[in-house]
Formats: sequence, structure tokens, C-alpha cells
Amino acid sequence: MGMPVIFYKMALANILRYSRRSLLTGTVMMSSVVVLFFAASMGEAFYRQLVNVGINTVTGHICIIPQKADFDLVHPQGGSIPWLERSGELEDLVARDPHLKFFDREIIYQLILAEQGDTFFPGALIGVEAEKAPAAFSGAKLMMGQNLVNSLQKGVLLSPNAKEYFREITQRDLVLGEAMYMLGTDAFGMLDGVVSSFQGVLLTMPIFGENVVVTDIGHVQELLGWEQGRYSLLKLQLRDAEMAEEVAAQLRTKAAAAGLEVKVLTWKELGGFFYYIALLGRFMVLLLMVTIAMIAAFTISSTMTMSVKERTREIGTAMAMGMHGADLVRLFLIEALVLAAISAFIGCFLSYALVAYFGQQGILHGLSIVAEGALYPVFDGVMLFLVCMWILVIALLGGTYPALVAAKLDPITALRYV
Repeated sequence: MGMPVIFYKMALANILRYSRRSLLTGTVMMSSVVVLFFAASMGEAFYRQLVNVGINTVTGHICIIPQKADFDLVHPQGGSIPWLERSGELEDLVARDPHLKFFDREIIYQLILAEQGDTFFPGALIGVEAEKAPAAFSGAKLMMGQNLVNSLQKGVLLSPNAKEYFREITQRDLVLGEAMYMLGTDAFGMLDGVVSSFQGVLLTMPIFGENVVVTDIGHVQELLGWEQGRYSLLKLQLRDAEMAEEVAAQLRTKAAAAGLEVKVLTWKELGGFFYYIALLGRFMVLLLMVTIAMIAAFTISSTMTMSVKERTREIGTAMAMGMHGADLVRLFLIEALVLAAISAFIGCFLSYALVAYFGQQGILHGLSIVAEGALYPVFDGVMLFLVCMWILVIALLGGTYPALVAAKLDPITALRYV
């Protein structure tokens, strides 16, 4: 039982004796922990901005639209969408699903928005249930205006791009409460309009339909001459995002059995290209982490090999005094693991501090592809633990070769080494 304790004491003594080499190796290990974890945190932040915010502002986990709809939710200016037939039956079918968190009725329609100076803006009009907006648009940010529900009930919220369009054309900023006119075709195909007012600016995902106007669903029904119960899509939020494909498959089967002519689309299908951008971002971060891990392993192995050369006479003396090759291997591996454990502990502290700071302050400000305009690293304790375990594995693997080299040294030759 005493042997392992002696080896740990010897390993720690050797780490302190060769402080310059230990500091170099430990710095590489510590830096690897910080860089690997920070890269993973940035990757997760990027993924959440593109996927989670998109789900919580635009797509939901599942979206149900009419079968014959000519429509792209990501680029809503590119098509039109009729109302959902037999919506009451559809809602009953959806409401019975145990995975459902809530659903939101919406209307999306191509519109022309005009301000009082006859400046026209072509875009997509999104009518939402104002009372459900805080949940349905939980990933959105009200950049200008007051209460989200009241703003939607009183008038329209513009996307930043729409507001900027009016500013450039009119050479002035829109004023809250200013009269605006929503123009479209009614149920008979005739041009019609509804008087509304500018109530603020709502930022969803910049990559999801920049030319967007959001208002209460009742205003859009009035514009189109639709009955109060008519809407064009049902957006579902689930308790677990991982269940989206399974729930969608079940809903398709049930809808077909009930004779409902609808499309049931998951957030992956709706997000399309941008979902794959998020996956690509994760993959690039993974490549970066693997590269860093390889560099760390190479550096650790190199410094440990240098250690064998520096300590050749010491190794020869130890072997001459009866230390076996297996004991030398054990000593070198314990040194590597002890140094890695100390370095990983310091790296954990620095990683937590770095991610906590940038998690509040943000990084890469001005990044237009994400809603917040910056990335906010996400702390993940499990990921930090895995990174530390990976550094310990690297230390073990990196120290194996020099340990085997030391074990194979000839004691007489080693004692003569200068």
C-alpha cells in the first residue's frame, strides 16, 4: 500500500525539481483546457442562436400548414398561404398529444405597408395571437416599444430592416403611434386596407425573413375579410425538442386518418439551410477541438521525451539501485497525470471565469447572423468535465512513449551519459 504513495511523492518532487519543463508542459495543458472549453462554449452559443432562437421566434418545433400552400416560412415573401380547413378538428387532434407545450394560431400573408406619406413597403405580414406572443416569440427582442402584447393589439411591430427602409425613403425616423396602413386583397380579390399604427421594432432572427411586419391576428383577419376562427398555420411548441420528428410523424398519420389535408413540418425542415449552417458551425468547432487536442498531445509527448534526456543519468542511477522498468513507466505516467490534474484544475477555474465574463458581456459584437448581434458563450459543467478528462487522457497517452523509452535504457550507458 505504501508503494503508490512513494511514487506520488517522487512524481511531485520531480515536477518541482524540473520547474521550467513542468511549467512549459503545465501551461500547454492548462491552455488546452481553456481553449477547448471556450471553443465548445462558443460553438454551443452559435448553435443556440441559430436553432433555438429560430424555433422560439419563427418555426416552432412543428408547423402545420395547408397541403396546397405555396409558402416558405423562412422567406415568407416568396409565397402565399390559404387558411387551414377544419381547424377545430385539427386543434383537437393536436391538443391530445402529451408532448405538446402549447400551440399558436398565426396568419402569414404578403402585404404592402404604407405610412402616411404614401411610402410603400412590400413584405410579409405575420398575425399572431397577441396573448400568446411572449411564449411564441420568447426568442425575440423588443428593441423599440413597450409591452409586447399591448403593442401587437394596438398596431404593428416592424423588423429592423423594415424600419430602416422607411427611414431611408422618408429621411426621418418613424414615431411611435404614427398611422400606418396595411394593404392587401380581401376574400373577393379586391384591394383593401386597414388603418393601424407603428408600435415598435421586434428583432427575431435576422436570417429569417428580414422584411417582416408583426401584428395581432385579429387585424389580419380584418384586412383579409376572414372569419375570426380562420388562420393559415398552427405553430407547435413541444416540451422536448428532440421529440419533434416523432411527434410530427404521429400527427401526419392521425391527420391522414382524419382526412385532413395538411403538411406537418418539423423545425429542421423549416429551418433548412440555416439549420445546416448551425450543424456546420458545430462541426468546425469539433475540428478545432481535435486539432488543439492533437497539438497538446504532441507538445506533452515532446516535453516528456526531453525530460527523459535531461534525466538520463538519474534514470541510470535509479535502475542501478534496483528500480525496474515497470516502476519507471509508472513513475513517468504518474508525473504526467499529477501535472495534468494540477493544470486541469487551474484551467477549470480560468475557463469558468472566461465564459462567465463573456456570457455577460458577449463577444464578436456586430455579428449580423444572430439575433443578439453577438455571441454569449454557454457554460456547460458536463463539457468542462469531459475536457478535463480528455486532458488527463492526453497526458497519459503523451507520457507513455517517453516512459517506455526510459524503461528500455541500459543502466551502464545511462550512467555514462553527459
